[in-house]
Amino acid sequence: MQPGSCSRRWFIGVAVAVPVVASAAAAPRTNQEWHHLRAEYDLARSRHELFLAHDASVADGSAADIQKAEEYADELCSQRFGALFALVESPAPSLDALRVTFRHVYEDLLQHEDHEHLIGSILADLERLGGY
Repeated sequence: MQPGSCSRRWFIGVAVAVPVVASAAAAPRTNQEWHHLRAEYDLARSRHELFLAHDASVADGSAADIQKAEEYADELCSQRFGALFALVESPAPSLDALRVTFRHVYEDLLQHEDHEHLIGSILADLERLGGY
């Protein structure tokens, strides 16, 4: 996801929601439940990225069309990050599941702020040590 693909209003909502999500007690999940949450995230991410790839087509539209497109983009963004937060809340059933979750968090939330590549280096170590 590129910076700026979600509205400022959406990011303010995330800033308010993150402490609530982080403090929520994670209920134990089965392997099947984790894979279901991952599939929901993958679908939400695909929908959002597909919309972003075709979003330029609205640039020549009316102000009302642009506003509708922005609202739809915010909805897709909310679905994407809601699914990501649900995946993160769910205990990973294996080291590979943890790696996948960490990779998604890095790509969606941390990569653009990781100017010193510290988090990316930790992720690379995790993947290397896990044989991935």
